[in-house]
Amino acid sequence: MIVFILKTGQREALPYSDLRRLSFNPSEGITLTYIECIITITGRRLDQGFQKLASQRVVFIAEADHATGKLVEDGDPVITGLVIAEKQVMPRFSSQFEDK
Repeated sequence: MIVFILKTGQREALPYSDLRRLSFNPSEGITLTYIECIITITGRRLDQGFQKLASQRVVFIAEADHATGKLVEDGDPVITGLVIAEKQVMPRFSSQFEDK
């Protein structure tokens, strides 16, 4: 499992087995697409973190608060944003072929 730790202290643990897609765009960050949610990670120097996620070597991901983010040197990785967004569930349409 990966434990996601928000700067508020809230934690969410999700299994690697539910991870459906992992993508990295240097200008936008890392996106993890799970069955039930999408997690967006923003920050600096995230390329190494992406590689570790892809090889399932990450145990936790912690968002730095504003003060801590400023203390991290420019060449070091830091997560400045972590958003966990629940996916919208599509309503189930009834079919004319269903048994009633």
